[in-house]
Amino acid sequence: MAVYSYTLDTFLATPAAGDTKLRIYDKNRVLKYTITPELSYFFVKNNLVIIKQENQADIVLNFEDNSTAIKALSKLNEAKRILAEHITPSPASELTFSVANLNMSGVSTGTHLDGDLACESPIGETPVSNVRVFINGAEVNIGADLDCFFSPDGGTTKRSILGAQKGDFLHWNGSVIGYQIDDIDSIDFVYLVHKS
Repeated sequence: MAVYSYTLDTFLATPAAGDTKLRIYDKNRVLKYTITPELSYFFVKNNLVIIKQENQADIVLNFEDNSTAIKALSKLNEAKRILAEHITPSPASELTFSVANLNMSGVSTGTHLDGDLACESPIGETPVSNVRVFINGAEVNIGADLDCFFSPDGGTTKRSILGAQKGDFLHWNGSVIGYQIDDIDSIDFVYLVHKS
């Protein structure tokens, strides 16, 4: 039997009037985390809900199975929406995750050399955080000698993980990560921007 620490019915406190954060509880109803929703991004991997927070370590919530994790993700997103409707903007809430670079198609890198273009869409907005890259929902490492890197000039200049800018394109190091990008792959750039 699988060991899990979170249950669908008890892991999330229902947002109440005046709340500004999400509260996460384990299956024993012990408060484990408080999360600033506007600086968080959630996704599911197998039976895990992964919560990425800007400038903080990832939070991993393990549920009984994938179906339960998907339902938990839906509850988190709904709670985040409810809080967003009732929070008076503060300096932190003037930031939001960009939607400009989600669900993009890959460019087939085949068996080409490292540094090939991986996506025809550049970073579409000005990031105010690190830009994270997800291939088919799985995060990859960014850096000149890592899985992939951003470049403004066809791959000659390789940005550091902190240096990605609007207009930069993603380049792929297939020999490092061990596989190539295909045109059926889905690519997401996840980063914060100032609200317009």
